[in-house]
Amino acid sequence: MTISKTNFVQAHYRLREDNQEGALIEETFDKEPLGFVYGVGMMIPGFESEIEGLSIGDKKGFAVVAENAYGLYNDDNLVSIPIENFGDEETRAEHLIEGKQIALQDNTGQQHVGTVKAVEEDHAKIDFNHPMAGNDLFFEVEIISIRETTSDELAQMGLNFEG
Repeated sequence: MTISKTNFVQAHYRLREDNQEGALIEETFDKEPLGFVYGVGMMIPGFESEIEGLSIGDKKGFAVVAENAYGLYNDDNLVSIPIENFGDEETRAEHLIEGKQIALQDNTGQQHVGTVKAVEEDHAKIDFNHPMAGNDLFFEVEIISIRETTSDELAQMGLNFEG
């Protein structure tokens, strides 16, 4: 069986910054493999395009440019928010810590995750780019298992595919 749309895939991977010699970001080879449904947007586009058609036991190393990973860094996603929007002083002290990821709700009720970049007297700068936006990546992957995803599993994930 080769990887195709809506297959449930388990894979070990090693993720590095930039290229094969780049700094190690994370890996699963000494842990549980990553499990995901292929072709439904669970993984970054560049990862999915590189593993399409692989079989159990296949190993592959490949680069994914930022555009096909977590996107390019967008300066417009670095937002200055008035400090009073973060509640009282105690709440601000708990949540507004440089480098901390926080969830914020917009005026439509949608949640967005951002990283606190700076806290100043009257505002906080929150970066809503993905933490890896703008970074090229390098993966080493080993396919552990591939199977059909059941219609019940797809439904549990809110996915509905016919064939």
